[in-house]
Amino acid sequence: MFRKFTIILLLGFASLLATSCYNEPEYRIVKPWQITHTYLNGEEITETDYFANRPGTFYYIYADCVLNVMASYNGLIRESTSGYWILRNRNKSIEMNFTLLGYHYSYLANLQKLTKRELIYDYTDPEGNHWEIHMNSRASY
Repeated sequence: MFRKFTIILLLGFASLLATSCYNEPEYRIVKPWQITHTYLNGEEITETDYFANRPGTFYYIYADCVLNVMASYNGLIRESTSGYWILRNRNKSIEMNFTLLGYHYSYLANLQKLTKRELIYDYTDPEGNHWEIHMNSRASY
């Protein structure tokens, strides 16, 4: 009887531990994302010369801090080079760094919302423009 109780207790503890780990920001952010809305200085936009910020652009965020961004350019899909991401400031910010279509993006964004299905962050670019990016998860899990 005691042995069964111990086994059940250990299994319950292990499942609780596993469940709590998957709620960490690192696990919620690792997946493919697609930009659904982009706001520039408070106004929603659908077109911009910053291809990485256009609605419809895909961000592939991998567990090993690799970041891959795919955007449409003249009807063709273009892919970023040498990208990475890192959570900073106790998971309240995300640093992104990549090159897409000859433009180097490097910024520290404030995480406004991060759930399994939604990612919202904002940052200010070197020209002083304030960007707010809304993404939805493209993962089926």
